[in-house]
Amino acid sequence: GEPIPMNRGYQLCEIDEVEGNKLNEFPSRMNFIYQQKCVPIMGGNPTVDVDPRYVNLSDLHILNVPVNASIVEINSEQTLGGDLLLLSDIEDEVCSTFPNPYDNDYRGADRYNPDEVPSRFKPDKPVFARLPDGSYALYDQRLILHENTLENPKMDGGGESVLRSTIRAAKGFVAHNQTGQNSGYHIINDKNIALCINEQPNFINMEHCKLSYEPNTCQKQDIKDGGLYGTTLIDVQLVITFDDETLASLHTATLGNSTAGLVDPRYIYAASNLRYDSSNTDDVIINLPCGSGNPKSRWIPRTDLTAETCTNTLQEVSGNALKFALESSNDENSFLRDIVLWNNGDSGCDPLDELEYAMLIMTSEGCWENVHPDHLSVFDFTNYISSHPTANVIESFVDSGVMVYPSNHSMSFFEEIKDNRSLVTRVARYGDKMIVDQ
Repeated sequence: GEPIPMNRGYQLCEIDEVEGNKLNEFPSRMNFIYQQKCVPIMGGNPTVDVDPRYVNLSDLHILNVPVNASIVEINSEQTLGGDLLLLSDIEDEVCSTFPNPYDNDYRGADRYNPDEVPSRFKPDKPVFARLPDGSYALYDQRLILHENTLENPKMDGGGESVLRSTIRAAKGFVAHNQTGQNSGYHIINDKNIALCINEQPNFINMEHCKLSYEPNTCQKQDIKDGGLYGTTLIDVQLVITFDDETLASLHTATLGNSTAGLVDPRYIYAASNLRYDSSNTDDVIINLPCGSGNPKSRWIPRTDLTAETCTNTLQEVSGNALKFALESSNDENSFLRDIVLWNNGDSGCDPLDELEYAMLIMTSEGCWENVHPDHLSVFDFTNYISSHPTANVIESFVDSGVMVYPSNHSMSFFEEIKDNRSLVTRVARYGDKMIVDQ
């Protein structure tokens, strides 16, 4: 290896939480972005060493764990002794000075919280434990254990945690009350990250059923009982994939619900045959892959092309930047890949390629083709149907769930209606998985 300059910061691109000195087979599993590549650092993730010669301990949150404290290893097969669980209660005045883990929120604004600003840009300082042997451990504030067994279930089913994990909890949680059939706590789509642990009665738990009087008890409701919009906390239960089968059944499913007066039938389609044309390739209407700012672009795999046929006319800098972004993407969609290019420093495109599009890029995984940024995006066209003069054309896609945009329509027409959120709502992408409320 070669030494890297230490007078600058580096962006992490891959890391293993296990200490590098405990990984005999793969000791270098900590990677930095260096010269536009994700390269491993020798020794991997270093051991936490709070050395008072270099660190002002008075600026840190440190808990001295007493010698008689009970500490056990957990997940030892995966983390090789790197995860420890403290089983003893520790009474120490310093604990009251530690930050609240709920203050570090990585979620941003949504329609219920339009002014919410995530705190991830200024997180609290970490909390360290000085172990009896003199070594240090880093406190993981994400894990709060609750007993929930058949004999002694958690009586609110985790309802308090569900409420507290919503964005509004940071503001004292003011329930989003609704009237009529939807009255009660409305936490759906509030990005709650704690899930209800109560289950419907079944052959395993029926002998241990207990009545709860906790004020925030949550309930996983059975869709068959007609209580889809009940007054208790409704938890997320179902994961759907936006594929051919799901898209083809969405209209029929909502049509069935409309007979009960709950929702209107929805027209939800993946949009295909979206393309670049003269109306949208100026880097103003839509972002081009090498456009100004930090453009987001969409790509599809081209398994039919080889290194000999997957070529482009881009400047070398641009090709390398796009290749790196595609290879380092964590997008798990198997049909599409969205990337963001950071056009600053050495990681962006050559300015000569600012208006290039529809290019091919060969990567270690194979060839990728740039496509329209909304290619196979899933949209809800329900409101648009009522205002379109030829709504029967749009309605004709309900059986397939995939709308084929007409080739004789300019793309400017689509770009215009897409930006009108009162008519069209972007839901997801074809192939995406989404957690939905049962």
